[in-house]
Amino acid sequence: MDNRTNSPVNFVLASLSILHGSLACVISLIIFIAIIGHYYTKNRIKPENKIIFILCANIYFIIFFSAFIVIISDIRRLLGDIYGYNLNSSSCVFNGYAICVILCVLYSSFTIQGFYRLCRVVYSSYRHMQTPRLYAFAIPVQIIYFCIIFSPLLIWHDISYIPTEYNCFIPAASVRGMLWLYILGYGLPTWSLLLMYLKISRYIYRQPHVQNTVDRNRSTRDIVVIQRVMILVGILLLLALPGTILLLIYYITGYEYSFGYRLQSATLQLSLFILSVLIVFMTPQLKNSLMATYQKTRVVPMHASVSVIHQNRTRITLSQAQLLAQ
Repeated sequence: MDNRTNSPVNFVLASLSILHGSLACVISLIIFIAIIGHYYTKNRIKPENKIIFILCANIYFIIFFSAFIVIISDIRRLLGDIYGYNLNSSSCVFNGYAICVILCVLYSSFTIQGFYRLCRVVYSSYRHMQTPRLYAFAIPVQIIYFCIIFSPLLIWHDISYIPTEYNCFIPAASVRGMLWLYILGYGLPTWSLLLMYLKISRYIYRQPHVQNTVDRNRSTRDIVVIQRVMILVGILLLLALPGTILLLIYYITGYEYSFGYRLQSATLQLSLFILSVLIVFMTPQLKNSLMATYQKTRVVPMHASVSVIHQNRTRITLSQAQLLAQ
């Protein structure tokens, strides 16, 4: 057992990761259930709102699953720190593979949102690209796609057991595995989203000022939404920056910090927790539906109900008296 893993910093980082991950799991699961309930109990939902609910439900499900898998990794780390178990197994390798896949699916989910906004603004005449069924179909397709994309990591054995972490992931020494993860997993969805944003911005600014006011307002709302999506992705990238810097330091100097992997987990869980809260406030349709559900289910105190009834009766009595006086 490597004594470096017993340092207080490593223990604190793993504990914070579990705390933030648990909060992200609870919040994302509650909102996911609320979205599903609203989607299936409301008969009259606009097609565009249906797509937004589908995409938001997908993101919250991915956040829940991502946080849950990383929590499992953190628990393995704590058990290894305390008892020094050798936790190398096929399930450990699969857990590391699942982390790579599910995190890239999260980035890809924001890209799908950007694609929807691109179709609404630039390709608005293509109605078949703005149907709820298309985006419901795209969700499992993206998961299958990334499962296939990252399968070479298993064939190459680039996901292996790291004794100091009591976990399985891509070792820092595996340059091929890291490049595969960062370029195909993170880089491709992020750059695709950026290109969609530039395409929408260029299209809107090139439109004549005599354009229909309704269409122009809708286009402006769409570009605001994709800006918010870029902010959310930026939060993911920004909080992943410390771990990336430590990785670059290792490649330049050859020195590997013992807390590097745990810092990545802690910042990742923090970003998932922040995302689970921010997405609600950055999606007006989702926020309004949740607020409406809360107001309907809110319990009115008994004394307040009696007071309201008494006031209504008093108003009715006064109105009847005025009619009789006339």
